[in-house]
Amino acid sequence: MNRSGPKERILTTAKNLFYRHGYETTGVNQLLTDSGSHKQSFYQYFPSKSDLGKAYLEEQRQELIRLVTYLYRKKETPADWIEAWAKLLKRQAASKDFFGCPFANFSAQTIHIKNDFQKELKETISDLLSAFEIFFEGWKTNGHLTTNISSTKLAKKTLMIYEGNIQLYLITNEKEYLNALEEDFLDLIGG
Repeated sequence: MNRSGPKERILTTAKNLFYRHGYETTGVNQLLTDSGSHKQSFYQYFPSKSDLGKAYLEEQRQELIRLVTYLYRKKETPADWIEAWAKLLKRQAASKDFFGCPFANFSAQTIHIKNDFQKELKETISDLLSAFEIFFEGWKTNGHLTTNISSTKLAKKTLMIYEGNIQLYLITNEKEYLNALEEDFLDLIGG
């Protein structure tokens, strides 16, 4: 996708600033300056900062779903899938370009106005859980998981393992939590 138009530049800049500095601390003027856009362009595409926040969440949702789906298609087993995802997260953490789950961060940063974004955040969780369930069903069909395991429960627990370990890593800066992501998931699936 060409990111040269004002809408795309504003959204790309918001994605960077909201993720690294937070929604609340990023002002419209900073977004305009950093994106090289004009105020008129901003309000033409995003009637409010809240609308930009929703567009940011949608962009992040699509990116995460694309990533986990790509890894699912590339990796044959659930163990290989989580190993690839964990390696990616470790690389991001090593490059200092990792600030955790964009949805958990955004939710925490906007807790006092959460109702403005609750729909988008819930849809993201729902879509991610649905994707995980599809993956688990596929692995069952291919004989990589026992069929008596609930894909819904596996999906929820996978999300909890991800969010919990990522948050603990961010709190402590101890890489053992990034390693635990993979270990906890393998314990979950009996691998």
